[in-house]
Amino acid sequence: MKVVIYNETIFSGGIEKCIEMLICYFNKKCDFEIVYVDEKKIDINIVNNLKKYAKVHKLEDNQIIEADICIWCRLYMDYNKLKKQIKAKKYYLWVHSKPRERENCLLDDKEFLDTLDGIICVSNTIKEMLDVDEKSCVIHNFLPQNIKNLAAEDFDDEVFKDKTKLKLITVSRLSRGKGFERISRLLKMLKQNKIDFEYIIIGKGRAKEKEIKDELSVYKEVKFLGYKENPYPYIKKADYLVQLSDFESWGNVITESKMLGTPVIVTNFKTANEQVIDNVNGILIDLEEKEYTKYLNKIIDNKSLYRKNLEYFEYKNETHKWNDIFNNT
Repeated sequence: MKVVIYNETIFSGGIEKCIEMLICYFNKKCDFEIVYVDEKKIDINIVNNLKKYAKVHKLEDNQIIEADICIWCRLYMDYNKLKKQIKAKKYYLWVHSKPRERENCLLDDKEFLDTLDGIICVSNTIKEMLDVDEKSCVIHNFLPQNIKNLAAEDFDDEVFKDKTKLKLITVSRLSRGKGFERISRLLKMLKQNKIDFEYIIIGKGRAKEKEIKDELSVYKEVKFLGYKENPYPYIKKADYLVQLSDFESWGNVITESKMLGTPVIVTNFKTANEQVIDNVNGILIDLEEKEYTKYLNKIIDNKSLYRKNLEYFEYKNETHKWNDIFNNT
């Protein structure tokens, strides 16, 4: 069975991680082809990872691709052009982002919706926001099968060596919307309260990367490690994963962190309550909060409690739901 996955770019982000996990689990069942259109937004590390299991290339003008299944990964795209180039027996929309953030969302295009055989949502909240129940279902994102083995690997970077310091990590694309201005407030609060900490950031950015680095580099405790194919040993050694985004459709790294026993500090965007129980396995910070001192005692005093609670955390990959999609084609 041939499956074509369309994503406008191939860059370091949650969508690309989801695609990687899908083809890792099903590459023996399906012949995957991943196509993109914007060759200026390509991360060669991500492309090389995907190429281990799939054909990856730019969709050239007037190129025609035939497949059994096409999976669209964008809510905004030139569908009128793409439908002439990618011809499949069945079409699915895989929704990883906040619906209707701007005009011309394909969810408001009846002609486009009529062509779909299904809409795959990565969280229950996203499904509720879509308001197209008759075609939508929820399939939560996969975790790597060997995530705990990956987390047991050593790393050479000189980070997290001092056990007396509070160890914080963010694994994210360096872009606006990921809440780095809130992280700056958090670090400022820790400094003002004389808390010794170390904060590492794993990930790359696009246009805003330099701006974000300049903003956070005023803190000598901050270290940018760039892209890491295996971020899990760093997450496991941290006291907290910090994810202060404006919005996440389903924060992959939040679930990964919990699986590795590391509590999280997360803003209370709409989907956060599906992943984080406040003061049980982490801390929810109000999106509109400007002063973080009121969270200090929780951060310092309760980290052992959160870690203990995560000993009972379980997560089951919903491979059977994707199997149903592939088997019904």
